Amino acid sequence: MASQPANPIASPTPSVSATACKTLLPTPIITVSPGTLGYLVSFKKPLSQNFDNIEIADFVSESQMQPSLPGTVQGWRQAGFGESSPVIITRGDALQRWVVARFQDSNCGATEWSNIVKVTGIDPVAAATDNTPPAPIQGAR
Repeated sequence: MASQPANPIASPTPSVSATACKTLLPTPIITVSPGTLGYLVSFKKPLSQNFDNIEIADFVSESQMQPSLPGTVQGWRQAGFGESSPVIITRGDALQRWVVARFQDSNCGATEWSNIVKVTGIDPVAAATDNTPPAPIQGAR
């Protein structure tokens, strides 16, 4: 099993006081595509001047059942941040991951987590390996 990065998502999220502001940014909807030893996260960037970046988290699991959102279960790891789409995340392996994201507001914290998407990175060695056996040798007649 591969080692996990040392940046877990805080759990649970601290409560916000009633006087604190709430972001008006929309919850992101993400599309995740396999990349070489990682993945690419695509999203529609909000037009608001308060958009600071998108935070991406992932959860390594071979399960076909998606995990609960960050803050409700341990195992989610911060994968990266970005300001434009797509955000390229390199993890150094081709393990199956569940991916979520949220927008960071420059004034008021973060949005709710996005949809959860499953992705498996591309192993460049396995992708370059030709597993097709050669055709049988035809005897001379």
